[in-house]
Amino acid sequence: MTSTKKARILLADDHSLVAAGISKLLDAEFELIGTVGDGRALVAAAKSDPPDVILLDISMPILNGLEAAAQISKKYPRAKVIILSMHTQPGIRDSRITLRRRRVSAQGRGAS
Repeated sequence: MTSTKKARILLADDHSLVAAGISKLLDAEFELIGTVGDGRALVAAAKSDPPDVILLDISMPILNGLEAAAQISKKYPRAKVIILSMHTQPGIRDSRITLRRRRVSAQGRGAS
């Protein structure tokens, strides 16, 4: 019997009910290594135990999700970042595209 290593996920959302629901959905297929409620806590948690995947909300207190993701991506470029958002404003969309380009450049593939 072959055992497959589960991806290690760090979850960040300031809404505890949303975080609890997402945790429940992820539990069977992934290893949830932590749940935090703000961007600064996310950066600290990623530093203390680097995840494979970060699932985060854009709008969080103390440090927003985009800034937290940018800080983490600089130190841990291999961590995949999945951003959850209900925002549809062009400014938010453009910030996500900029973050993606920054990540691709940091991985040595050039900007897209």
